[in-house]
Amino acid sequence: IRFFAELADKHGGSLAATQTDRLGMQIAEPYGVIAAIAPWNFPLSMASWKVAPALAAGNAVVLKPSELTPYSSLRFAELALQAGIPAGIFNVVQGDGRVTGDALCRHPRVAKVTFTGSTATGSSIMSTCALVGPKPVTLELGGKSPQLVFADVPDIARTARTVAMAITGNAGQVCVSGSRLLIERSIMQPFVEHLRTYFEQLRPGPTWSSASTLSPIISRQQANRIDGIVQRSRQAGAEVLCGGGLFDGLGGAYYQPTLLTGLDNSNPAVCEEIFGPVLTVQAFDDEAEALGLAEHATYGLAAGVHTADINRALRLVRRLEAGSVWINRYSNITNGTAFGGYKNSGIGREFCHETLNAYSQVKTVTVQSEVPTTAWFAPR
Repeated sequence: IRFFAELADKHGGSLAATQTDRLGMQIAEPYGVIAAIAPWNFPLSMASWKVAPALAAGNAVVLKPSELTPYSSLRFAELALQAGIPAGIFNVVQGDGRVTGDALCRHPRVAKVTFTGSTATGSSIMSTCALVGPKPVTLELGGKSPQLVFADVPDIARTARTVAMAITGNAGQVCVSGSRLLIERSIMQPFVEHLRTYFEQLRPGPTWSSASTLSPIISRQQANRIDGIVQRSRQAGAEVLCGGGLFDGLGGAYYQPTLLTGLDNSNPAVCEEIFGPVLTVQAFDDEAEALGLAEHATYGLAAGVHTADINRALRLVRRLEAGSVWINRYSNITNGTAFGGYKNSGIGREFCHETLNAYSQVKTVTVQSEVPTTAWFAPR
């Protein structure tokens, strides 16, 4: 919010190079009304990512939070009113995505839609906006992000912890979760043992409990979906090294951190976005094989590279098809760094200067200093 507030008075347009007898300007103007559809996994953060740049560019916003996590968005809107945002500029409407979200996309006064969520839903929103508009969209969608680990990492235990945290944070319910471990064969066994130890030390429980180190799954339905993919992957030949099911007796939807190996790229656990604490493990022998395994037909949201060789890291950065690539760490989204995906992982970028441009239309204005003597269509 502070980042886009600071940008607001530095955004307005530019001058164009023109002939000496005229002045050319590009003026940035708001679209009008933006429909922002936010997900349930980081409800307040994702709402602010959408609302802040839209308001800074001069638009009004109608925010639809997930029906599973509405409360923080309502409080957000209350605080906006208290802070001085005029009534009617920042609005929250609740409801199911199939009804309320669809109605927002179709509303003739909504000039643009921004959405974070699944690729399937994003495709449906884009189709609807094309049919009733067309109207522009910003889409931040699914991912199946690889983490490439090479044998030259200086500290196996530390790298294993980084890899583990990238899939167990928020119980894996993160679009950029590093859900596919690609590891050089020579260190696979000790690395996996470190992962197994880390996974088995996690303690499930309510997120407000200081004793908890593993979050719950958003719903029993989602937990059952995660388990369904794991079981189908086992039927397709995957071996479960640890986890592989729900925790018993906890009174909630808690899924065991799971390690799967013995997979190829056609296995459901490798192909499908699971959105849970499930990590697939595949071994490689060289960079070429690592890149081949990293390639995903659908997704290109993020990737991690763990190596002591900076030249190798920079080579891989150029060849990995992902909107964000992290070297020797995983997930670092900060002010001013563009966030978005390649392929079916999205359209547009959030959290950066370009985001403000995406919430603006450009109007070209040309001022003639004297009456032209040639027809308007004449060449310069």
